[in-house]
Amino acid sequence: MATRPGISETPGIPGTPWKHPTVAFFKKKNKSDSESDTSVTTNGGSGSGDGDSDSGGESESGGDQYMRDPRKARAWFDRAKTVADSRQYDYAIQCLLNGLRFDPDRMEQHEALHEVAAKRKATGGKPAGFLDKPPVSGKHSVEKMLEAEYKWAKDPLNAAHVLSAMEHAAKAELEEVAFWLGEHVVEANRIAKKPAKAVYIKARDFFAQIGAFDKAADACRLALVMDPQNMALARELKTLEAERTIMQGQYDEGGGFRKSVKDLKGQVEAAQEEAIAKTEVAKEQMIKRARHDLAENPDDPDMKYKLVRALLDKEEEKAEAEAVKLLEELFTDTEQYRFKMHKGDVLIKQFRRTLREMRTRLDETPSDEALKSEMRQLATKQIKFELDEYTDRVKNYPTDMSLRFELGRRQFAMHDHDAAIGSFQEARSDPKHRAASLRYLGESFAAKNWWDEAIDSFRDGIEMHPTDDDALALALRYNLMDALEGKARRDKDLALAQEAGKVASQIAQVNLGFKDIRERVEGLRALAGELRDGGNGDNGG
Repeated sequence: MATRPGISETPGIPGTPWKHPTVAFFKKKNKSDSESDTSVTTNGGSGSGDGDSDSGGESESGGDQYMRDPRKARAWFDRAKTVADSRQYDYAIQCLLNGLRFDPDRMEQHEALHEVAAKRKATGGKPAGFLDKPPVSGKHSVEKMLEAEYKWAKDPLNAAHVLSAMEHAAKAELEEVAFWLGEHVVEANRIAKKPAKAVYIKARDFFAQIGAFDKAADACRLALVMDPQNMALARELKTLEAERTIMQGQYDEGGGFRKSVKDLKGQVEAAQEEAIAKTEVAKEQMIKRARHDLAENPDDPDMKYKLVRALLDKEEEKAEAEAVKLLEELFTDTEQYRFKMHKGDVLIKQFRRTLREMRTRLDETPSDEALKSEMRQLATKQIKFELDEYTDRVKNYPTDMSLRFELGRRQFAMHDHDAAIGSFQEARSDPKHRAASLRYLGESFAAKNWWDEAIDSFRDGIEMHPTDDDALALALRYNLMDALEGKARRDKDLALAQEAGKVASQIAQVNLGFKDIRERVEGLRALAGELRDGGNGDNGG
C-alpha cells in the first residue's frame, strides 16, 4: 500500500517568498509572474517545503521571509478534495493544512477545512489527542495559526482553538482570515455550555487590531450582556461604536470589512473596480478581465467566483442568469454550501427588485386590478421560495441562530405560527436577535390569542432591548399594548385595560405619529371607563 506523502514529497517546485499583503497590493499576481519567480529561493533552501529551511530567524509577525508557492498549494488542495469525497476526513484535513501552509490566505480553502471538520464531527470524529502531531507547525505566525486550525478542525466547537487561530492570523496580518475566524470564535463561544466573557473580550481586541470595529463592537456587546454592570466595558463599547461609524463610511453598501481586506491583499484590479465601477463601460471591463483570468485558471474557484461578482455588479437579468449558473457549478464542484446560499440570495434579490418595479407601476396606475393580482401572486411565490431557502440553510447550519431567526420570519409571514414559535424560541438565545425574536414570538402567540404568553414575550423583549425610542422598542410596546387590550376585553379586566392605556401613553409621548397611537390612546381610555363602570359598552353608563 502506498504511503501518504508528507510535505516534502509534494512535486518539487521551488517556493517563492511570501509577499506581505500591503506589499502585494501594488503587484498583481499572474501566471507569468509565478513562472518567473519559481527560480527564487531563500536561506539557500531548495523549496522542498519540509518546514525546516525557512522557519529559522524570522519575525513573529511574518513578512517577506515566509515561503509561498500557490502551485504547490494547489496540488495539496486538489488532493484534499479527492480524499474528502471518499470520506477520508482526517487525511483531507492534513492535505488542506499542508496546502494552506503554501498559500495561507486562500479563504475558500479555510472554509473547505471547516466544512470537512463539520463532516468529521458528524461522523463521530474525536478531538486531537495529546500525542497527535499537527501536519504544520513552526515559529512563524502562519504556522502557529495553522497548528491552531488543526486543533479546531478536530474539535470544531472549541472556542479556545479558533481564538488562538484568530490571534495568530491577526499577527500574520492575514486580516480576512482573522475576520472569518473571529466570526467562528463568537459563534462557538455563544453556543458553549458556559460562554466565557474573556473569549468575547479577546475576540473584541483582535477584531479591533485588524480594523473590524463593527465586529469588535458586537463582541464587546456580548461581553457586556454577561456583565451588564461593567462600566469599563460600556465605555469601550461606545468607543468601538464610534470607530465603526467612521469606518462604515469607507465601505460600499455591498462590501464591508472582508471585501476591503481583499482589496488590501494584492488585487490591484479589485481596487480599481471598487473605485471606478460606476459606469457600464467599467463594469464590462471588469467582466472581460474576470473572463480572461478564469480562462487562464479554469480550475480555480476564486477566478470563477470573481466572474460571478463582476456579472452580478451589472444587475441585469442576463448577467445574473449566468452568475446563477456559475454558482451552481461552484457548489457542485466544491460542495461549499456558501455558493448555494449566494445563488439563493441572488434569486431573492431578483424577486424583490421585480416587486419594487411592480409597485412603481402600480403607483402610476393604482386602479390596475390585473397588476395588483400579479403582485400578490409574485409576493406569495417569493415568500414560499424564501421559506424553502432558509429551511435548507438551517438544515445545513443548525447552530446559526441568525438563520433560525430569518426562517422564523418567513414562517410567521406564511402564518405558520406554531413553526414560527419554535424558531423564535431558539433564535432568542442569540443576544443579537434576542429582542427581535421576542417581538415575533409574542406576535405569534397573539395570533393564536394566547394573550398571557404574548404579554410575557413582549415584556421580556422590552427588558432585553436597551433603548426605548427606536423602531423595535416602539413595536414591542405597541404589541404589548395590543396584547394587554386583547386580554382585558376577553377577561373584562380593568387593571389590564389601564396598563394598556399607560403603555399607549408612553408610546405617544415618544412618537405621537407612530401608527394609530392617537386613536388607541382614546380608545383605551374609553375601554377603561366602560370596565370601571362595570359594563362592556352595551349596558354601562
